[in-house]
Amino acid sequence: MATRLIEAPGCARPLLTPFLPLVSPLEALSKVERDPNVVFLDSGGSPGDGAGWTLLAFDPSWRLEVRGGVLWRIEGAEAVSVPGDPVEALAHLWPPRFEYEWSAELSGENRWLMPPFVSGLAGFLSYDFKDYLERYPRRARRESQVPDLSLGFYDVVWAWSPSGIGVVVSSGLPGRDILARGERAESRLRQQWERLLGAGRPMEPRRARATTGACITSNFTREEYCRVVERALEHIAAGDIYQVNLAQRFRVEPAPPLPELYRSLREVSPAPFLAYLSLTDGGIASSSPERFFRIEGDRIETWPISSARWSATPTCTISSRGSREPCARMRALPRSCAPCSRGDRSRGRPRSGRWRSSTSWSRRVAAPTPARSGTGT
Repeated sequence: MATRLIEAPGCARPLLTPFLPLVSPLEALSKVERDPNVVFLDSGGSPGDGAGWTLLAFDPSWRLEVRGGVLWRIEGAEAVSVPGDPVEALAHLWPPRFEYEWSAELSGENRWLMPPFVSGLAGFLSYDFKDYLERYPRRARRESQVPDLSLGFYDVVWAWSPSGIGVVVSSGLPGRDILARGERAESRLRQQWERLLGAGRPMEPRRARATTGACITSNFTREEYCRVVERALEHIAAGDIYQVNLAQRFRVEPAPPLPELYRSLREVSPAPFLAYLSLTDGGIASSSPERFFRIEGDRIETWPISSARWSATPTCTISSRGSREPCARMRALPRSCAPCSRGDRSRGRPRSGRWRSSTSWSRRVAAPTPARSGTGT
């Protein structure tokens, strides 16, 4: 099915076309995985584990990057730096919000065909982006050339529902003229349809080669790592802190290609929130069991991970003694997890927090915002 855009300020009616199981998510990824700026948000596992839609977007209309404290707007081969504070510059360059108007057949019983993301900015923020938001002492030296922020504006999105039904949506954005926007939506849909569903066969998926003979190094020696652990335990015992998220970086040379690395990661560590993000000079392969946050309307939800041992039933957990009563660690889980993911939740409405048995935490925010989500990489 296909619909045309309506002529109304701030409104768009995208083209939505189901394609059933003509191509699987991994087959579609294999045709574009060598391209830069591919965003593949892969949801593995059963729906009860948080699995949802799988999304693929490539060939963005334009991009935003923050490198070395400077925001860049990139469109095609043209890159323009934006002076001033990167966060303030982001606010000025943020695309206008569009309300999507769907046809009557989609607004009714076929509403389940609409994916959660049909057009807009997608990408990642690095942990170092915190330096633009809050002032912390910077102790760690930068070891990667990955940008602090990389977002692409995607006007065509391929989506697979948890049941396997596929749809492709083309919005025609960011065009402002109604006629040009409609023509762009059709043209872009045709181009990408031919790319993914045309006569060409998908590339043969390849697993990452074994690391036999590869050089694997860490930024810690064993002795250094043990000393840091001992120091963390001392601070916890003294009451200075309640936990430490201690990480070490492993470097593998020669490194396997990103597509092969992602497929191996997906096979050995399936999770509700997998991600493949390619860059011109690198990329990210991620498998995460946690959702940092999800904002929908006036509600923000975070789904942090926990290490408590779960039983087969959702109402109890097995303690270290084998009892089927909730252990003390499990009872303390809400208190320990809430500060870990507080972030902007501290600006939420007082006494509006709520815990669920799946260890998610939700709260109403001060002002309603469009739906968006972020996961840990």
